[in-house]
Amino acid sequence: MHPGQDAPAKGNTIYCSMNAHALGTLIKEAARRGARTARIMRRNFKATEKGRKSGNRTDWVTNADKEAQRVIVKKLRQWFPSFGIIGEESDVTGEPLMIPCTHPDLDIWFTIDPIDGTSAYIRRQSHGIGCMISLTCNNVIICVCIIDIMTGECYYFRPGSNNTWRIEDDIPEQMEIDLERSLSDLYILLREMPHKLSGMVQTLVHDGPFKDTQVTGGSIGISMAQLWKGEVGAAILSGSTDTPWDSNPVIGMSHQMGFDFWRLSTGTEQFVLIESGPVSKVQPLDHELLVIHSSRREEFKAWCRSISYKYTA
Repeated sequence: MHPGQDAPAKGNTIYCSMNAHALGTLIKEAARRGARTARIMRRNFKATEKGRKSGNRTDWVTNADKEAQRVIVKKLRQWFPSFGIIGEESDVTGEPLMIPCTHPDLDIWFTIDPIDGTSAYIRRQSHGIGCMISLTCNNVIICVCIIDIMTGECYYFRPGSNNTWRIEDDIPEQMEIDLERSLSDLYILLREMPHKLSGMVQTLVHDGPFKDTQVTGGSIGISMAQLWKGEVGAAILSGSTDTPWDSNPVIGMSHQMGFDFWRLSTGTEQFVLIESGPVSKVQPLDHELLVIHSSRREEFKAWCRSISYKYTA
């Protein structure tokens, strides 16, 4: 099916008593309020260290993160009191926010990343800072809203539709993959410098089918928007930890648009096509992922054969 076509809701015929358009609109509104809170506070915030990330980098939190999450949670609890919530920022116990689902018929829950790219926010960058919400129902991600905090651009899909949208100044533009472009005309996106990644990734960078490499940091959601908009043709995801608030918006939007997830098995020099489902808890991540559109699967497999890499699809 073409990514732009409407289709029945994936795995969910009834996800709540609310009209799907109304449900999606309220989720967008909650994300917009969180993004606006973060944008207003960007000139006057307080940052504290909350831990360490991969590469021994500092993991920061600001009072803007906490206030933006508070604003989002307040609205979601008012509008959807029986839905569960997983939020990045700590509750009173010092752990990520966990509100259990109490819906009588559905396993339905939100993830919230109030400021995705907190380090970029602290550096007062004008790019790479996002606010992300996803909604999962019965193990299917049915709605994603990612807002660029600095520009207001919104990347979104609602329950019950296969359309995906880029919304700027309240003007929606449908995101679609240009099926005529080959990998040789496209960049591969990295979120780390190539020398910090595996030998397989370095081979992709130096000898792969791509035009060149682009490296970006900050918000993973805003970075991946470059893939969904067609600015790049593939992306490498890496790191030491998999979290619901980071992963589910990326997984949901990518699946909605027909992207494949390939696991890089460095010990066997093999790419394995996998089914990436929603993440419900913080867990270790011990592999890299290549994200590339399914329409380019055969072109990618042909490159694998040309350099004697294995693949399982």
